[in-house]
Amino acid sequence: MKNNYMFDDIKILRSKTVKTRKVHECWKCRQPKEKGSKMLVETITINGDICTTYRCNECIEKQKEKFKF
Repeated sequence: MKNNYMFDDIKILRSKTVKTRKVHECWKCRQPKEKGSKMLVETITINGDICTTYRCNECIEKQKEKFKF
């Protein structure tokens, strides 16, 4: 049965918070974050393709508020 999401199969392979060594763009807000920023790095598979994403603390906090984590 197909779901209503954009992707059928998403799996998180690795997730950790890092202090960046270079500028990265947040996957959620698309804003560049300076070297030395703390970001959540996730390696995921989407429909069989491997992808690494970076999310900033601001976006993570907004998500926590929205979903009451």
